[in-house]
Amino acid sequence: ANIGVAIDQWATKFIQTGNSSATIDINVSAMDSHQLGPSTLAAGNSLISVNSGEIYNEKAIFYSGVQHEILTGVDLNALEEDVSIMINLDLLSKLWFDPTLNDRHDNAPEKGEYDFVGVIMHEFAHGLGFNGFLAYSPPPNGEQGLKNSYDFGVGSFDRFIQWNDDLQWFEFTGSKTDQIYHQLGFEGHLPLYSKGNVMGSDLYHYSNVNSGGVENLDGYLMTAVATPEESMTISALDTAILQDIGYLIG
Repeated sequence: ANIGVAIDQWATKFIQTGNSSATIDINVSAMDSHQLGPSTLAAGNSLISVNSGEIYNEKAIFYSGVQHEILTGVDLNALEEDVSIMINLDLLSKLWFDPTLNDRHDNAPEKGEYDFVGVIMHEFAHGLGFNGFLAYSPPPNGEQGLKNSYDFGVGSFDRFIQWNDDLQWFEFTGSKTDQIYHQLGFEGHLPLYSKGNVMGSDLYHYSNVNSGGVENLDGYLMTAVATPEESMTISALDTAILQDIGYLIG
């Protein structure tokens, strides 16, 4: 029930433009700390990437399979799942399951517990498009340390990633995201999690303690580290990022 509510939260955000409705198949599996890491509550990803037909810097732009299906109505993954979400059963005692799912604001996780609905919303967002082909080594390697694992293309998220002026962290430069970020009281572009060589976290989360106060975004859905004792929601910042990478948001 908690998983269903988490996905329903996202389902209300999108405008589908295909001739048929998108049916997103999700595989939820159990893993342990040896497989996911001792502090990783869960992990999620899209299982295929699809050439969008668009070009960026002479390279093809690839959508996640989920984004392609929501925009076109075409499921290129056939009967296989579109998104994989893996839950760390060793940390199950740290997860809080909302007992009153019809009202997400009437209570909150207790001390040291993490909102399970929020965890699933976060991981599903990686399937939606908070992912890509880029990885990097930490400074002082600078731009030369940013590597694309696919020479022939970039992810829809990747085209908005750039270094900040001092080459200390990466930023997301989408115009819709800038607008919401500035409404929150910040200047410049939204900093991305930029530690270097942290697979699964670098670049595809926002907020970074090195970026001059942006740690105030703690508690937002797509930070790299979950916030305990809070019921998570999808914010305008999250949907702005998805608008920038190509979704139509209702």
